[in-house]
Parts: sequence; structure tokens; C-alpha cells
Amino acid sequence: MFTTIIFRNCISPRKIFLLFFMCLLFFSFANVGYAMQPPPPPLDIAKFKTLIAEADIIVVATIDDVNETKSIIETTVQIEKLLKGEVARRTIKIREIYKDPASEKFSAKSKGNGGSDKVITRTIAGPSPYRGKYKNGSRVIILMEKIEGTDEYKPLGSGTYNKHLCEFLIENDGIHTLYFQLAEDVKRYAVSENQFVGLINKLVSIDSSK
Repeated sequence: MFTTIIFRNCISPRKIFLLFFMCLLFFSFANVGYAMQPPPPPLDIAKFKTLIAEADIIVVATIDDVNETKSIIETTVQIEKLLKGEVARRTIKIREIYKDPASEKFSAKSKGNGGSDKVITRTIAGPSPYRGKYKNGSRVIILMEKIEGTDEYKPLGSGTYNKHLCEFLIENDGIHTLYFQLAEDVKRYAVSENQFVGLINKLVSIDSSK
């Protein structure tokens, strides 16, 4: 009787609930692995300048055709303005390839009905990579790198989870990003397409003058 009274005084229903909630939260994060990885910091002018230097081409373009599966995105874009680099045609192809979640296969000791080893697939949780978002007729500004050995391109940062995906959507109210925020020094140029393109032209000019 005395032990029961002490137990009730030490562990109240509220404490039990909090303990249960903390355990539930812990296992939730454990199951998703790194899927809750935070996005990169807001894009400032210094970082934007670095990305512009890394890009093979920079274009203002209209999305013309999209073919998307779980692991591949293919789209054709019509170039309106070429802000950096050289291309042979006014139409280029973007191709993004994404691996399925990492997995391991191993043979268990137990045998199946046919006498062969039973193969079990174990999926390893990991961070979700950034992927471009394309819609027919939409207009975008993209910083791209050439896919080695092809005449295709992919946006800088695609397929990663901790870099800036360099695809900017052109909307009526200005320029928008997909997975991250713009720092204040860049945001003031994102109020219109003309101002954002002007910033890019300025940074391209600074890079080419080195």
C-alpha cells in the first residue's frame, strides 16, 4: 500500500503522457533517417555569385514538354534569353536522374519453400534529394551545368539535399524559389523578372571580367 502511494506520487498521469510523447517523437525521427534535413541557408549575393560562376549556361526559358517518372525527369525548354554560356540551338533538353532509396539485399539463413535462400530487402532511410519542378508553359530562370558526354543539362543543385537548387520560377508577383529562401540582399531584386535578370547580368559581368 505504501509503495503504491509513492509510485502514484512520483509518476503522475501527466508525466506518463509526456514520456510516451517523447518516445513517440524519438522513434518518428529514427524512422525517417535524414529526411528532416534542414534546407540550405537563404541564398545571398555572395553565394549567388559563386553559383553563377559555376554554371555552364544561364537561361530565361519556357517549359515546352515534360516527361516525369519516379527516378527521371526529362523536359525541353525554349530559350528566350541566354544570360551566360553558348548553346547551338534555342531548344535544349534538361535531364535529371534520381536513384531509388538506398537498399541492401542479403540472404537470410532460413530457406524458402523451394529450398533457395530467402532474399530480404532492407531500405536505408536517407535525405530526400531536391528535384526540379516543371510545368508546360511555365517560365523559369535556370542556372545549369552540362551533363558530361551528352548535349543535355541539369540545374545546379539537383539531386542533392543540402545545396541551392538553381531553378527560379517567374510569376506575376516576381521570382520564386522551390526549396529555400532568398536572403534580403537578393530578395529585393526578386520583385520582378527584369530586376532579377539585371542582377544576374551584373554578376555574370563581374565573373567574366576576372
